[in-house]
Amino acid sequence: MHNGARVCLVGCLYGILRTEAICPSPMSAARHATAHLLTMMLLLILTACTSPGSDPPTASAAEVRYTQTCAVCHDQGVQGAPVPGVVEDWGFRLENSREDLYTNTILGVGEMPPRGACPDCTDAELRTIVDYMLRNVPAD
Repeated sequence: MHNGARVCLVGCLYGILRTEAICPSPMSAARHATAHLLTMMLLLILTACTSPGSDPPTASAAEVRYTQTCAVCHDQGVQGAPVPGVVEDWGFRLENSREDLYTNTILGVGEMPPRGACPDCTDAELRTIVDYMLRNVPAD
């Protein structure tokens, strides 16, 4: 469940409880106590079942695209392609601005064709793939 939906449900339930406290209905005390208990239990269940971290981690879109297209060359260093995580492979490339790296990826450079092995990737997707690759390059 998305956080927005959870907040909405919790807010609605809280509103119901507050309304009952301010404008009590003519229901019996036992029914009121039962309704209050059930509402509190529902709040507890919603909070426990939708807490952050309950969903398994998923690969980012950039990681998926990298694996599907770029890894063919970059994981093996084919024709000088820099391998993520190998600082020596990135040396002079890291001296360039990030915009230069984006441009080289989009237009092609050296043995790398324009857009790499992903002709259907958008410019924005290619930028996120470059960012993903740079996150995997350890600092000196």
